[in-house]
Amino acid sequence: MTRVTIEKLVLNGQGLGRADNKVILAWNALPGEEVEVVKNKRSYAEGVARHVIPPSPDRIEPEEGHFLACSPRQILSWAQEHPWKERVA
Repeated sequence: MTRVTIEKLVLNGQGLGRADNKVILAWNALPGEEVEVVKNKRSYAEGVARHVIPPSPDRIEPEEGHFLACSPRQILSWAQEHPWKERVA
């Protein structure tokens, strides 16, 4: 299991961090959050953040239980969603 601090959001709504000379992509993760990711590949790692230590102040409860499949940014406060979308675009 790899622990990583998320640096930023990327186009598809995943959080991006770096650890062990790898890029880490994590669903359900926001910038500034430290997460544990379990799926290691040769040149990168990915997964769903299950343990967020501590949660970002911008994290909110998603409206839908299946938010990762339809709108992964539902965990991001409305005030921060637009600025992050601008940075990614």
